[in-house]
Amino acid sequence: MILYIVRHGETPWNRARRLQGQTDIPLNENGLFLAAETGKALSSVPFDLCFSSPLRRAMQTAAAILSRNEGYPERAAAFLNEHPAYRTQVATLSDAQMLPPDDTAFTNSAAAASSVSPPPLTDISTATGQTDVPAHSSADAVLAAVPLSAVPVPQSSNAMPACLSPYESCPILPDHRIIEINFGRWEGLGCGEHNLEIPPEEFSLFFTTPEQLRMPEGAENVTDVIARTGSFLSDLSGRKELSDKTILVTLHGCAMRALLHPLYPEGSGFWQERCPPQL
Repeated sequence: MILYIVRHGETPWNRARRLQGQTDIPLNENGLFLAAETGKALSSVPFDLCFSSPLRRAMQTAAAILSRNEGYPERAAAFLNEHPAYRTQVATLSDAQMLPPDDTAFTNSAAAASSVSPPPLTDISTATGQTDVPAHSSADAVLAAVPLSAVPVPQSSNAMPACLSPYESCPILPDHRIIEINFGRWEGLGCGEHNLEIPPEEFSLFFTTPEQLRMPEGAENVTDVIARTGSFLSDLSGRKELSDKTILVTLHGCAMRALLHPLYPEGSGFWQERCPPQL
């Protein structure tokens, strides 16, 4: 198994220096551009499947990369036909769902996302054999994922239907275990030098010794994220049907460092001196 692990592109809150966590903020225009450029650079990588955080900024990044990948729809369709338990849990994004938002709607205030929440959980234990992961809410008319089960894949061919857009032809498996860290009541607050709304003596620990940081009520600790991302990595590595596959994984800065944490030298620090760059 070969894994390509990619952090999502830029969002309006990245640019405005606001903590996102599990608040579902989409990519901005620059973020979509960065994802497309990454897709061009990885166009010849023979991806067989993609796992993504269910948050739409990660899903959009995956779709932008895969839509530029040579042969991905055919390889993914072949795998899903051979392993139908996966196929019923896959999501895709349409052309409209890949459009950038009005940045000002997300930049000016944390209240702009007060009605946004992480996708609900649904049981897909038949596919993973291990845990629950979220499905995208059909109530989200702008960027909701479309179940691949609604898109018929011809059983006589590995090709996806020709009527689909490039994005709709690229199946993605959302997995809640690689969602970003939950910052609780800190989400939406300014975290830059010019707009810091979090007590600096507390927040400075997040990028130095995050395991010592006392997170606000309802939030996760870094150790929690290490545990669930570790479960994801262990699960994937144990699946025989994936042992010879090349897989794209799209997620977030803290979740990526948590996923890779067991591979770093002991005592080398959680962040490895910096947050992973956006693409």
